[in-house]
Amino acid sequence: MGKKKKQEKREKQEKREKQEKREKQKKRGEQEKSEKQKKRRTQELPVEQERHEEQRTRAKQEKRRTQINEEAQDSIEKPEIPRRGGSAAEGPEDGRDSRQAGTSGLTISAAAELFRALGDENRLRILELLKDRELCAGELLKSLSIVQSTLSHHMKILVESGLVICRKQGKWSYYSISPERGAQLNRLLERWLQDSGS
Repeated sequence: MGKKKKQEKREKQEKREKQEKREKQKKRGEQEKSEKQKKRRTQELPVEQERHEEQRTRAKQEKRRTQINEEAQDSIEKPEIPRRGGSAAEGPEDGRDSRQAGTSGLTISAAAELFRALGDENRLRILELLKDRELCAGELLKSLSIVQSTLSHHMKILVESGLVICRKQGKWSYYSISPERGAQLNRLLERWLQDSGS
């Protein structure tokens, strides 16, 4: 009889230990699961922020491109104001500066935007590198003695001016000179050089 009681007692104790072990494992599993979820959330947050930042940048570029195209269209539709004398209207009715800078198809404000973009040594170096082919940001960084954040700043100005086109492919950004803007700038400079030579 004493042996039976001892055996039952041992079995109960083993059962209790197994149950405690199972509960500990369950708690540990739940803790690990919540830690993994927290980790996943913290990893997803920067990716989401980066995605939102890209969307905002893309929207700004699109808005700027549309504005530049509208200005170019306005300059084509409105007559050129003579440079010396003449009896053209004194100014635009809508308050915008629609005077053409020569026959380049650019308004004076659009031309000023282009020259602002060209008014930096690093940006001129970037355009020199892009004149032959499309390059990614990494290739541009290798050729210039600037950091990535500085390059991003210069590329933003060049893209917003319409001189450079940005093409996204996965995580990479590829840059090339806008043929349309380049041609307009060439025509403008040729016109001014001809005028100053005459």
